[in-house]
This record gives sequence, structure tokens and C-alpha cells, in this order.
Amino acid sequence: MTTGTTDPDAGTAEVPGDPSGHAAQQPAPEKVPGEAQNEEYAYQRDYRFWSIIFALCTMQILCSLENTVVVTSLPTIVRQLGLGSNYIWVTNIFFLATSVVQPLTGQLAGLFGRRHVALVVVALYTLGSGLCGGAQGPAMLIAGRAVQGA
Repeated sequence: MTTGTTDPDAGTAEVPGDPSGHAAQQPAPEKVPGEAQNEEYAYQRDYRFWSIIFALCTMQILCSLENTVVVTSLPTIVRQLGLGSNYIWVTNIFFLATSVVQPLTGQLAGLFGRRHVALVVVALYTLGSGLCGGAQGPAMLIAGRAVQGA
């Protein structure tokens, strides 16, 4: 007696543990006709879809421009503000702040929704950009970069 196997001819499954020594027969599960196994969902691409794509692309462009602008203009900024050897903090504080805030951002997105958190992040980035643009000294520039990264 083989236990736990399916008899292909009878369409039944043997059940282990029958005290009489005979295999008890149970009907095998049947496939329901019309039940789709791999159903694909069609999404409507209305204005909401395209506004989300636009917002995501805008945020990605901001991140790309940030890196490009800072790397290109850093020698001039160092010379104008007299950063000296502290110039490395201009780039590193951005990544440090991003690394510190990222887990918190994920939790807040789970609590309040991704849309609200994304809007706050873009607002902070814009505020940090304004602080960096109006920086009169090295400390203000580094603080603005920290706000930008948060």
C-alpha cells in the first residue's frame, strides 16, 4: 500500500492511516472550468497615472541635477566661501542626512501614505536648495545641504 499518492485512473487520493489495511478513497480536487490561473489586470492610464509618473520623474531629475550641479560648481563655491579643507562636508552631509532619515521616511510613508511623505521630502529639498543658494558662509551652506538631504 502506498500512502499519500494519487491514483490517476480513479481520480481519487489515498489517505494514510486507515486501520483496516485498505486505502480509504477521497475525491481529488477538481479544476473549476473558467477559473483563470494567470489573470492579467488592465490598468486605466488616466490623468492620475500620468501625474504620478510626472511627479516621480521630477523627483528623479532633482536628484540627478543635485549631483551634477554640486560636482561642477564645487571649486568655485569653495573659493568664494572660503571653505578650505571643509569642502568635503558639502557632498558628504547630503548623503549622511539621507542615510539617517531614510528609515524614518519609510515608516512615515507606511503610516501616512507615500504621497504626503513625498510632498514633504520635495518641500524640504526645495527649502534646502534655497538655503544653499543664499548661503553667506560655509556653515550655512553645509546646513542647507543637510536639510536638502533630509
